[in-house]
Amino acid sequence: MRKTQQLFVGRSLERKKLLGSDLYLTKIITSKCNYDDLPIWGFIGKVDMEGKSDPSEYKYFLYEHIQFDVLYNKDCVIEISTRMDPHSLLDLTEDKEVDAEFLYTVKWKETDIPFEKRMEKYSLSSSLPHHLEIHWFSIINSCMTVLLLTGFLATILMRVFKNDFMK
Repeated sequence: MRKTQQLFVGRSLERKKLLGSDLYLTKIITSKCNYDDLPIWGFIGKVDMEGKSDPSEYKYFLYEHIQFDVLYNKDCVIEISTRMDPHSLLDLTEDKEVDAEFLYTVKWKETDIPFEKRMEKYSLSSSLPHHLEIHWFSIINSCMTVLLLTGFLATILMRVFKNDFMK
């Protein structure tokens, strides 16, 4: 297992500029990105609303240290997960500039999962059905509707043609 740590960025931050209006914030602040078609989800901050009903009393925090756990097989990345260090919270409650140093750590772990099966984890947790469910009622209903409409059209056309042939 290899482990690397790197300073990502050091800068001054203000809550209003970084997070926008208080009205749009919820309990957690998340991010989603992709690496080599693998989704990476993570919490980059949180909002502490415990025991407070007024949004002006909420406490806003950002995580300053993110840890990436990368599973690899030979030269292929199989899975990436993120964890946040709960001891590295940056308090953004007061609307003033705060100095921040964002760090990230990458832990490389070898795995036996082949590259071809790396997306199975995500397909199993998706909201898609795992098997094809045939809705027989919908199929029969559609067929009956088509037959009825075809019958009505044929009836109308037969009356028109019958009147035309009589003349």
